Amino acid sequence: MNIAGQGFYLLLDAFRVYALYRFMGIFFDKDSEKSYTYILYFCYFAVHSLCYLCLDFNSINLAVNWAALFLVVKTGYEGGGQRKTLAVVLGMGIGLASENLAWMLFINGRPKSWEGFGMFFSVFCFFILEVIVEKTVKMEKELEAPALENFILIFIPAGSIYIANELVGSSGGRTAPLAVSLCFLLIVNVFVFYLYENIMERYLSQKDREMTMLQIEMYRKQLLVMKNADTACRALRHDMKHHTLMVSEYIREQEYQKALAYLGKMNSSIGSSGGCVSSGNETVDSILNYIKEETDKMGGRSVIHVGNLERVLIDDFDINVVLSNLLSNACEAMEKAGRRELAVHVEYDRGSLVICISNTYNGVLNQKDGKYLTTKKEWKGHGIGLASVKRTVDKYGGEMKIDFTREKFQVMVLMFVPSAS
Repeated sequence: MNIAGQGFYLLLDAFRVYALYRFMGIFFDKDSEKSYTYILYFCYFAVHSLCYLCLDFNSINLAVNWAALFLVVKTGYEGGGQRKTLAVVLGMGIGLASENLAWMLFINGRPKSWEGFGMFFSVFCFFILEVIVEKTVKMEKELEAPALENFILIFIPAGSIYIANELVGSSGGRTAPLAVSLCFLLIVNVFVFYLYENIMERYLSQKDREMTMLQIEMYRKQLLVMKNADTACRALRHDMKHHTLMVSEYIREQEYQKALAYLGKMNSSIGSSGGCVSSGNETVDSILNYIKEETDKMGGRSVIHVGNLERVLIDDFDINVVLSNLLSNACEAMEKAGRRELAVHVEYDRGSLVICISNTYNGVLNQKDGKYLTTKKEWKGHGIGLASVKRTVDKYGGEMKIDFTREKFQVMVLMFVPSAS
């Protein structure tokens, strides 16, 4: 290859690496990129181009390409290993199918002058497919699909790579049928994105149904708390005449200690009759009262402080997503701890809603790639709860901070929420 041909290939390969970078952006958002990701892609470009220009062994070039790309994705992005494997295999599947299609249409049996156009076609085809997927598919980048579904998704592009190579090797010069077959394999690989999207939507719908059922149970418990409080208040009003007469009698007899003790009993009666959180926000009250009751059932101790939220203009669904997910995780962690303590602080001040939840746990964290995953074996969609919280917090331009010691796990959430004037 002369100097002009080498320069053309280097430019084309640089564009191919750029297309691959955009392709990985379908699976990983900007926040998941490491600071040195661009350097990794440059090294990948250098290694791939050097192998192509200096080595004439397709099998070696292919192996180096696979290994280098996997290393870039593995070290350059945060995320689950299965998602990274799927991204690499799918990228390679579409890329190789495009190259084989270009080889059949423009290189095999054609004059040498057609080779450059064939190389351009393969890269351009890959880029066009990437743009189509990027514009039409909304990938859920915070969640991990279950292992079985991920295996099936990875198996499809991996199988297509094997089939494409077998078809090219046994084509026997039949260009048209092979080109149609390769086009079909390209389409199959592209539809993997839509299959992945549907799987994630199914798990999100399942989580939403679970949240709805939990919310219904919370409202039921809240109504029960309100009913008990109302019954206690009516009983207290009914007996108030007798209570005031008793206190008056103690005072007339100058038995002040007995009067104070009797008033203390009355206050205890009022407190135990309510015993409920009252913030002015029905959704917040129902969630916190439910969690308080659940903590009591497991023999734990809860300290709940909540300010006046009556005029806070936050959507009921959004506050439910944040509080229910965080408190459910806290209860799950406390069940496995020897000492069960829960502290909840919810305060609103000048447009800022602050939520702080601290709970004891057994010191074991299910953490992967900087993300905290659920330890529930029955729930396959790992990380959906915290991912939902993060999306809601981002919606209000806020932040979520996680801190922990060997005994306590704490989540702090700040959201900017307007209030009624």
